[in-house]
Amino acid sequence: MQTVLLAAGDGERLEPLSASVPKPLLPVGGDPLLVHVARRAVAAGATDLVVVVPPYYQPFAKALGDAVDGVPVTYAFQPRPMGTANALVVARNHLDGDFVVLPGDALYDDAALGSLYANVPTVGVRARDEPATDPVVVGDGGPLDVERLADDESGAYVDAGAASLPAEAKHWTRPPTNDSGERDLAAVVERTAAGHDLRPVVVDDHVDVDSPADLLAANRRAFDEWAERSPGQTVDGSVDEMARLHGPVRVEPGASVAYGAVVEGPAIVAAGARIEADAYVRPYSYVGPKVVVGHGTELSSCILLSGATVGSMSTLVDSVVGPNADVGARTHVVRPTQLPDALDAEADVGPRPTPNPDFGVVVGESATLGDDVHVDPGVVVPRYATVDTGTRLRAADTR
Repeated sequence: MQTVLLAAGDGERLEPLSASVPKPLLPVGGDPLLVHVARRAVAAGATDLVVVVPPYYQPFAKALGDAVDGVPVTYAFQPRPMGTANALVVARNHLDGDFVVLPGDALYDDAALGSLYANVPTVGVRARDEPATDPVVVGDGGPLDVERLADDESGAYVDAGAASLPAEAKHWTRPPTNDSGERDLAAVVERTAAGHDLRPVVVDDHVDVDSPADLLAANRRAFDEWAERSPGQTVDGSVDEMARLHGPVRVEPGASVAYGAVVEGPAIVAAGARIEADAYVRPYSYVGPKVVVGHGTELSSCILLSGATVGSMSTLVDSVVGPNADVGARTHVVRPTQLPDALDAEADVGPRPTPNPDFGVVVGESATLGDDVHVDPGVVVPRYATVDTGTRLRAADTR
């Protein structure tokens, strides 16, 4: 079945990362998120992929090419984000039958995807959050009533962003705009429900990448799946005889792992990266191209993008470091109770805290952190920011 992948959104909630790398192209488990989405779609039954992309499409074409696992890829250009229904406007000329629509930034479980492809029309739904902010789906597993009223208390599920739709739905691309002035796919689903026996597919076991914590969760899921497929080790780079690799580890060409270093899989050391002596790379870590991990530094469940540097004797956990960022020596992401009183200085670079931190730190592109910086979990350091040596970066005191 033809499949539309929505990849033209701006990813504001993942800034500053998405300001440097489009959200669908951020790496999870060693590959761009969109590549994982496309492969899952093909495995579920996609016969053609129509990828809706922004005008600067070249990075997307580089990631996907002209085919994914033998299934052809066509690119449709959305000049500016105007909603998911509007994306169908640019995709519809490539559609000639029933089709599936999937967000390019969400990983659904195989069973749910299989149901979407096997039954038309269907809509992916997830358990409703309180208070509801998405269109409410009212129903008990039978034909669905879909309502726009977010304060309707009768719905147990809400739209999860994926649907299989009848061929005529490609023409229903001018529904009323939402509060943001955009036209949502949910409105197309509503119209489908009005004239078809629309059925729900529960997709609670999915990761919708909308925050740094979501990105790390997707990274863990992708790594788990990769480890299951490739439980051994692939070493195309240089690993010192006194270094140790444990579990599923990939060391790509031009990468090096120095004396005394440990890499514990699932983990990937990408092309040209350098793990210096006595560093410890723990599971679920992606060390991107030309990244440097300093002497004695410890990483766990981290994503380090191209060209980043983490200085010696540092500790990063559940963190994402943007392209070409420079994290100084002895930088630590720690809980406030672990900090000595002497490190109680506030940063003046304007880091953006999160109310309920569930990740370590996000460091934006080309930001520079001096030595001996201590970071509360949940801090986001903007692109190009400079953090002085000895600074403590605080998260919000609302936890």
